[in-house]
Amino acid sequence: LANLGARALARLQGLVEDHLLCERLDAGGFPLRVGQVALAPVVSAVLERLRLDPAPELVLAPDLAARADRALLERAVEGLVAVAGRGGAPVRLSAGLVGGKVQVSIRGAPVESLSDPVKGSPSDPTGRALALPLARRIAELLGGSLEAEGRVYLLVFPAT
Repeated sequence: LANLGARALARLQGLVEDHLLCERLDAGGFPLRVGQVALAPVVSAVLERLRLDPAPELVLAPDLAARADRALLERAVEGLVAVAGRGGAPVRLSAGLVGGKVQVSIRGAPVESLSDPVKGSPSDPTGRALALPLARRIAELLGGSLEAEGRVYLLVFPAT
């Protein structure tokens, strides 16, 4: 019972944190610290926190860096990996430099809507109902984009 309560609290905490960050980003109330961010440490930190089973397959170009705010980039990647890995779906994360931009492709569970959930609609029981709208906001704020189709989420940021 204690474990059940702890999991429910963690889901609620994630949902509230995502909501508050969405609100701050929409209001321009988040101080950006944009600079060169190496992608490998960001991905490592995210995977360490999420501990997905099975472990995601990684294909990262060496020395790949994006022009981004590290904290926001980490939140976007974490949300996308968590959503792609829901239900135990195997996740494949690949990243490389394409046309002068850093492209992060995350393949996993079928794509959900990138738009904000409608109040009163069924939500994601994992507490990640706002992960995709948050990742979309972060990408746009940092001069990038987020696209989703089939089983693939494509996050694009300016390269350094």
